[in-house]
Parts: sequence; C-alpha cells; structure tokens
Amino acid sequence: MDFKVIAKSLIFGFFGVVFHTHAQDVKPVYSVLDRHESITLHEDYTVTYQVRQKTHVQELKGLHHANIAIPYDDISRIMRFEAQIIDPKNGKTIKKISSKDLTDMSDFSGGSLFQDDRVKFYGLSNEKAPLIVELNYEIKQSGNFYFKTWFPISYYHQRANQSTLEINYPENLGLRYKIKYMDMNPDSVFTDGEVSLKWNLSNLSAFDESIGNEAARVEIYPRKFSLEGFEADMSDWNGFGAWIAQLNKGKDVVSNQLKNEIQRIVGGMEGDVEKIAALYQYLQNNYRYVSIQLGIGGWMPKPADQVFDLKYGECKGLTMLMKTMLKEVGIDSQYALVRAGSTEEDIDTEFSSSQFNHVFLRVPLEEKTIWLECTSKSNPVGYLGDFTKDRHVLVITDDGGFLEKTPSYSEEEFNTFQLQNRIILQENGDARIEGDYLFQGNPAANYLGLESQADLKEQKNYLNRTLGGNGLLVSDFNINYSSEDFIPRARISFQGNVQRFTQNTAKRVLIPVAWKKINKEDLSYGNALVQEEFLVVLPANLSPEGDLPTVSIEEEGIKLDIQTSLEEGVLKVLRRMEINLEDLEEGEKDKRIQRVNTLNNRSIILKKSE
Repeated sequence: MDFKVIAKSLIFGFFGVVFHTHAQDVKPVYSVLDRHESITLHEDYTVTYQVRQKTHVQELKGLHHANIAIPYDDISRIMRFEAQIIDPKNGKTIKKISSKDLTDMSDFSGGSLFQDDRVKFYGLSNEKAPLIVELNYEIKQSGNFYFKTWFPISYYHQRANQSTLEINYPENLGLRYKIKYMDMNPDSVFTDGEVSLKWNLSNLSAFDESIGNEAARVEIYPRKFSLEGFEADMSDWNGFGAWIAQLNKGKDVVSNQLKNEIQRIVGGMEGDVEKIAALYQYLQNNYRYVSIQLGIGGWMPKPADQVFDLKYGECKGLTMLMKTMLKEVGIDSQYALVRAGSTEEDIDTEFSSSQFNHVFLRVPLEEKTIWLECTSKSNPVGYLGDFTKDRHVLVITDDGGFLEKTPSYSEEEFNTFQLQNRIILQENGDARIEGDYLFQGNPAANYLGLESQADLKEQKNYLNRTLGGNGLLVSDFNINYSSEDFIPRARISFQGNVQRFTQNTAKRVLIPVAWKKINKEDLSYGNALVQEEFLVVLPANLSPEGDLPTVSIEEEGIKLDIQTSLEEGVLKVLRRMEINLEDLEEGEKDKRIQRVNTLNNRSIILKKSE
C-alpha cells in the first residue's frame, strides 16, 4: 500500500465489526467495552483526539481485546497517556501502565520498506482473566487531512455497555461524515460558529466473524483541510485533485543527464505510441519498485531527477518519472490515483475523500487512452491487469481533477484461448502430448513474468496446474510474449505426458471431448472465447463405436459447438465456446461455469478390434 489511507482512517480503531442492539447477546462474549471518544477540529486545522476506555476481559479468549495500540507519526503526536490493570473482584489496581511501558514499533503497511508510521503498543499475554484495563490518552494531529474512523465495537465477541463519539468543529472549516451499517444519526448542536455532533450508543450485543467486513462505523472526512501547510477543499473531487496537483508541482525536474538519456532512447522515433512503449520498457528494465512512505503523509512524490539517480522508487516516484519523460518528448500524461488490488472494492464516487492507495499514469492519445502501471516489471505497455482494472480513478490535472473509469477488460478480445493439442495414445491409458496454446488478454497475464519469478521446477509445476487437465506432466516448454493493440499475448509450446488420459475396459477406450475443465480463474473477467483443436493419433486396433459426436448448444450466456471427424487414423475434435460471465454475481458465475463443464462432459467411445 502506497499511502497511509487505511492506517490513518482506522487510527485508534483497528478491529471494527458490525453491531446490532439486542435484548441479549446471541454470541459468546469475551469482553465488555465502555468507551468515550472525542474529536476536536481547531481553527488552525489541528485536531485533538481524546479517548477514555474501559475493557472488562471476562475470558482468556478476549485477553487481546485489552491490548493497547496507539498509532502515531510526524503528523500525530501522543500528548497524554494513562492506563492501569484492575482486579474486578475487589477494584484494586494490579498494575499501572505508563508511556515508558509501551513498546515503540514500526507500523509497516503493505510491505513498505521505509515508512514513518509508528505504534505505541502494550500487549497482555501472561495476565489472567477476569481483569479490567482502563485507558486514557490524547493525540494532537497537526493537520486535518485524516480523521479516524469510529467503530462502536472494537472486536468480535465483544459487547459494549456504552460507546460514544463526540465531534466538535468550526462551521467555517466544515466536516463531512458517512454512516455505514448502522441506522443512527447524531445529535447536533450549533453554537457561535461551532458545530457539535454526538453519537451515544448503549447495550450493543456481541457478534462473531460471520458478520464479515460489514463493520458498523462512522467515516469522517474534512471539507477545508490542511496537511503540512498545503491547504485545499475536499468538498468535491476537483478540490481533492487540486491538492494533489499542489504536491506534484515542480516534481517533473529534468536534469541534463536525464534529458540526454531520454533522447537516446527515442532517437529516430516519430510515433507517440512507439515513444511511449520505448520509455515504458526503459522504466521497467532499469528501475526497481520500493515502497517508501515518508513526507506529507506519504502522498508527495520524489522529483523525477532524484528517482532517475536512485534507480528505484515507489509508485508515486516511478509514475512521476514516467510522466516527466513523456513530457520531455512532447507527450501529455496525467498522474492518477486509484484504489488498487484485485480484491479491493471500487471507491465511493459520491463521497470525495482519501480512498486511494496507489498511483499510475493516464496517457490520453487522440486515438486511444493508454494506462501505464509504472511499478510493473512484466505488464506490456497499455495493459493494467486485475490490480487496477474496472474501477474509478482520480485523474489529476494542472489545477484539479476528475473521475474516470479504467478498462474492464471484459470484452472477448481480452479473454481468448486458442488451444492446439496433438495426442498420441499409449496402451496403458496414458498419452504423449504436444501443445501449442495462445492466450490473449487476461489469460496471458497469468504467465507474464513467470520465467523471471520462478525456477524451472516451479515453472513446470505451474504449467502442470494451469495448462491442462489432471495428469499433465510437462517435460519441455517455451513461452513467447507479445502485445497487439495493447492486448498481451502469451504463446506456450510444450511437450509432456498425460497420465490416465483415457478410460480403458477390455473392449473399449473412452476419450474425453474436453480434457481440461473450465474454472473461475480462467474466466473471471467477462466474455470469453475458447477455440480448441484436439488431434488424437489412434493405434491401428482402435476405431469409433457408432457415429462421432456433433454438438451445437446455445443457451443463456453459453454457445458450444463440438465437431469430430476421423481421417487416416487421426481423430480430430474441434471445440468452440463462447461464455458470458459479465455482470453476474459470484454465485451466478459459479453456476454458469458448472453448466459449461456439464455440457462439455462427453466422451468419444472407441472399440478395440479382435
């Protein structure tokens, strides 16, 4: 993760879970919580957090509920801290915990190498339940770009007697909030230009992990804000973009050495696409991605000339270098913020806020917009993959920003399989196989960088799992990569054996029409086209029993055609599938894939001659 978005948005509330109010708990209760939190925004944009909390641990399973973890950094300072462990049986203090008892730890997020986030931590491990931990602390934050997200309950299997949040802020600075997974608006008071909001919840029942990620919470965001002297208004996306533009200003620095290198790379080239591809490949081949989270909350990129000298950078620095190189050759491009990750949800477009964790580059050409993932060593030019596909991004202009959506890659041209197999049957039911597979688009991305990221044994194991059905043992292979119209292509030629390819009886041999089953990993993007040619060299003692199968099926979201023929001892199976999974929910996708495999579950019956 390249920004402190998640760490900051969850500051002081790491483990939120959904809650409901019930007359009695329906799940085991390991601890009981009483907590009051207040947030005060001051006229100078500083923010004060105050937390008073009592955690009554009732069972050892809930001992970690009373752990103390307070994040801080150069922007957030711990001003006051008090804590004590109490025996609930007699009310006596077992131990007082001072700030010197806290362990100072780096709060790395997302594999960052350098990061200025820290955590003051105190863990309970040897204590016995029941016990009570009382906690009282204050945090002073130098800017209001980040606000903590409030979770009324902190852990699964935790009940809350009382959980309150109070927010105070100047009306002229403003503040926005969004309530999720609970139905309770705050009490509001307006006095002399000051606004006070208060949520007061009581008797909250415990729930377990089955609730999932639907955490009851209040997400809080600024309107007017400042971070380390950079001021802006986050009321809309253009205002947020204007702030990012401030941070980026003057970072496209071109040293003479960098200028000479750029001219060397593109010398003699005329077309923009050719120049983009050359500079992108230079970036991929010569720079390392290193996640570094320092300065202005991890949002400000390093100047391009510094990244050029260092030969490494995080997403912001590498993107700024690529943007600068394109500018030097007369090609306009735009820095873009995205919530990246194959399992991440798209941002809430209705609520302008710091929902991003990554940066990449948008290049708007006259004929087509090209997207460049500047941290990738293997993506071909113009292809993003599932890390940033099909989601809204904030494109930064010179004085603002606007939302745009990245390609979904759901079109058939991005999900095409062309498979050719030549099979030589063995008497024991095994087979020799020669394959030539062309993957186009998303399927090709599964193989990008395979040879550089795994040793030969690991590569073969991966191909055994992904190329064919059960029993494949690849002995030799070759992979060639290419790109056409910004669509990646991977051609894999291989040889090997297939164990138990046929089912044999005393008088018959059964050959599968579809050797490899379709799975969701193959078809997780949208509309797919699978074309397969299957050639089976038959021994002289085998011949078809009855007519060879011909199949033509068309139903909702599926078109399947299978043609079989026999010529000069070679059985030919031609299979063509068109599968539409676009706009289906996960469960419906699974059902359609199961249906495809059911329709393909056919065999060719061969009889043995006497």
